[in-house]
Amino acid sequence: MAKTGKLPISTMAAANGGKDQGFSLIPQEKLLTLYSMMLKCRLLAQRTGQMAPESAFGQSLGSEAAVAGIAIGLNPEDIIIASPQNPLPGFFKGLPLERIFEGGGDRAMDHPAWNVFFRSGEVAALLTLATRVALESKVRSTGQIAVVFCGDHPQAEAFWEETLTFAGEKELPILFVCQERNGASGVGQRGKSNGSVKDKSFGVPAISVDGNDAVAVYRVASESISRARLGRGPTVIDCRSFRVAGASTESLSKTKPANLGGKQELFGRIGEDGVVNMERYLSRKELFDEDYRNSVNAAFEAEIDAALAMAQVLPKA
Repeated sequence: MAKTGKLPISTMAAANGGKDQGFSLIPQEKLLTLYSMMLKCRLLAQRTGQMAPESAFGQSLGSEAAVAGIAIGLNPEDIIIASPQNPLPGFFKGLPLERIFEGGGDRAMDHPAWNVFFRSGEVAALLTLATRVALESKVRSTGQIAVVFCGDHPQAEAFWEETLTFAGEKELPILFVCQERNGASGVGQRGKSNGSVKDKSFGVPAISVDGNDAVAVYRVASESISRARLGRGPTVIDCRSFRVAGASTESLSKTKPANLGGKQELFGRIGEDGVVNMERYLSRKELFDEDYRNSVNAAFEAEIDAALAMAQVLPKA
């Protein structure tokens, strides 16, 4: 996970003596870390989308809860494998912003110092690398687990079946993360068209979870990560969008107004915005306030500007 240092406690949390309100298995500081990283990922996706509205980085917008809930439970030695179009998992592992911008979102890049590997092209490239590194970890007993972000339900059905069957038989330490892509045609209807990933896990334990609920994803991921570390094999985590149609909620740009290139309208119903969902959750526990959110956003905005200048993405004055 990215190093963030000790987070300032929110005003409301301080008023409660730093104690959680209500029942929770997740420590207060971890909840605030999870939320702050989601805010940073939202800003990162927004800013890259502003620079190039058609940029592949735009695929990251709206996936903050799913990525955060999984990546926050990983150790530095664990391995992230993702598409270069989805830089958020790498960011969570501590990959510097300038390295993310260098890639441009369109080519394979290895970042071994951070155990982050981007693979472009077909999903087979992602699955092949994940299988190889997980097998190596098991043979060498390194304790590392591999987490591969497969995007939506992989279309290479034969390769998907072969990979999951092999991983299950060898009890490889892998998490296969499938993410429903917000804004795709028929979003929220994947179960009716392509079928559930859970139905095609070929013997590997598979769990469907609301991909816009970071706390739910974190709980599912924690159990799956523990299984992998204990040598009990892989898990498929199917991050879907469970939503209530016909009701309005805050827009996707609530955390910071931005030109989202028309994507804002895609997040117009309850449950569709993971950041807003997390704010509601923290509010119920009396841990949220706007000053905290604004301070995180302002500090990270400056970090992005510095990284863009370093990567020579912005024209120099």
